[in-house]
Amino acid sequence: MSEFAKVNPGDISPKQEKQPETVLSPRDNARLIDILKRAKAAEMDEDTMLAIRLYEEYLEEFEKIKKNGPSPEAPSDPNIITATNPEGKEVFIDLSIVLNGSKAIFNKYNLPEFSDALPETLALSEASLARCREALEQGLDKAILMPDLVTQLNKVGISKLKHELADKPLHAFTFRDEADNYSNESYLEGPIAKKHSLTESAQVKRINGYLLFYSSKPISQETKNLTFPEAKQYLKDKNLNGLTLPEYYILQRKEAEINEDHSFDAYNDDADQSNLTWLIDSRAPGGCVYARWNPRGRQVGVGWSDTDSRAPRQGARPAIVIPLG
Repeated sequence: MSEFAKVNPGDISPKQEKQPETVLSPRDNARLIDILKRAKAAEMDEDTMLAIRLYEEYLEEFEKIKKNGPSPEAPSDPNIITATNPEGKEVFIDLSIVLNGSKAIFNKYNLPEFSDALPETLALSEASLARCREALEQGLDKAILMPDLVTQLNKVGISKLKHELADKPLHAFTFRDEADNYSNESYLEGPIAKKHSLTESAQVKRINGYLLFYSSKPISQETKNLTFPEAKQYLKDKNLNGLTLPEYYILQRKEAEINEDHSFDAYNDDADQSNLTWLIDSRAPGGCVYARWNPRGRQVGVGWSDTDSRAPRQGARPAIVIPLG
């Protein structure tokens, strides 16, 4: 059992003298410190009202601990990874849920080959677990398990992924506006369909199956209006990967169902709202791959362009690839 920290409320509220000690568990201590950090950050940003609310929250939490006693320490679970995200919030991800959820998704999308290729259990190294925490700390809020590349590209292939994930309409009432349903066959430019490939470095990380962390949030404005090499370097500087075409096909379908719209990848004339993305880790013969939901055509579209192309409505969605073995 961990030793509990002891805090004298008199140190926090000088007007209260000779108060009995309040016992804090490590869990309580971490939660209170997190609130204080966010309050201090709000002060630095001159957001007085937010700072006041956070200090009030701190006092309320402290009073609960005084009244109810310290929180019990949760047993350590190697499958549950916790971290503090860029907004200062404590977040977590349960790898056992990710594993089971990934299998369910692939079976739902008629990709039993993907599901069958996943392990029955996960046992990540300390280095891989640390990388998972880094992913959460960098704001990548979701994860999915992906099978090895032979399964993705040979046993299944781009054509089936396109058909199952980008061509088929979802059942009625999936979308808040039925006009968002997949109404036309997805578009895939010829060179990509005939000879899609991954970069050498991307293949090395994905060869034996992997855990893919990604951000479900809008694409960062900092990545927009960059050429493919510029966007690739931007992600590399932050120790981030990009997406491949198979990953994009899966994630766009998954997020469309969750969001009940295509905000994850929809093209928009407003550059601030557009989520047209470079697929940094995929290649087409003689060019670079990009993808988006086309709201006018009501279809998924995957195309290619040369390395010098740039557009204010196009950016790069970040990811982190963690090999399984």
